[in-house]
Amino acid sequence: MLTIGQMARLFDVSTKTLRYYESAGVFHPAVYGRENGYRYYAPSQIDELQRILWLRDMGVPLESIRSLKEQGALSDEHVLRNKLCRHATGLEREIEDKRKLLNELLIYLKQPIMENNSMNSTQGAAVKPLVKELPAFTLIGMEYRSSDVRDSIPMLWGRYLPREDEIRGRVNYEASYGLCLPLEDGEFRYIAGVEVEAGSPVPQGMVSVEVAAARYAVLTHTGPVAGLNATFRKACSRDLPESNLERIEGPDFELYDRRFTGPDSPDSQVDIYLTIA
Repeated sequence: MLTIGQMARLFDVSTKTLRYYESAGVFHPAVYGRENGYRYYAPSQIDELQRILWLRDMGVPLESIRSLKEQGALSDEHVLRNKLCRHATGLEREIEDKRKLLNELLIYLKQPIMENNSMNSTQGAAVKPLVKELPAFTLIGMEYRSSDVRDSIPMLWGRYLPREDEIRGRVNYEASYGLCLPLEDGEFRYIAGVEVEAGSPVPQGMVSVEVAAARYAVLTHTGPVAGLNATFRKACSRDLPESNLERIEGPDFELYDRRFTGPDSPDSQVDIYLTIA
């Protein structure tokens, strides 16, 4: 039999780690000394602990390891591979989320210090929006849905822009849209696209959307697109209320034209259209 110290030394882990695994229901001693209460492990448990430590190195949560142990599946390669496949998928999503966060942080750090940044986005004097009535129009482009955790609006634009020239029947070759449409379940769909003539063909992998006539409050965002949401927040919390304009559920969109000089440019301008009563 092996003492807890000997077992820990075999794997270069602390005895505290083995006690923690015991309390978590993952790895128990074979026996406890009757007189001294010491923990003793059987040589046959070495392979089991090696498998547990390997799974921990792979980032598998203790709860999942305990579940495998309770199923008697720690040594079942088929069950283990299925578990690790699901774990790998989760890691991919986590890495993508971290990559998005890092990109946003790097974009923020590249910006000059400004009063109107993402941390004090509702400060500054209220701006009076323009009010425009727009007729119905047709948009063709590619879409993102807010319920898709594996996708994002920046990723959508990355897919869409290389294919924009495939769209036929464009009304204005200098304007692109980022259209946001509410869905019944509280989610939304976002279409990166261009306005087209009615009946224009839809390229494979794209969608066609009919946007109803509506009344809009129009404001201009100046600066990198990373600050675009801050402009939306200020519009909803300050600009519209102080102009006695009521935002209602309906299509909202960003209009990118020749004033847009790049996603990171401090001089870029984008018009945002918010549906109002």
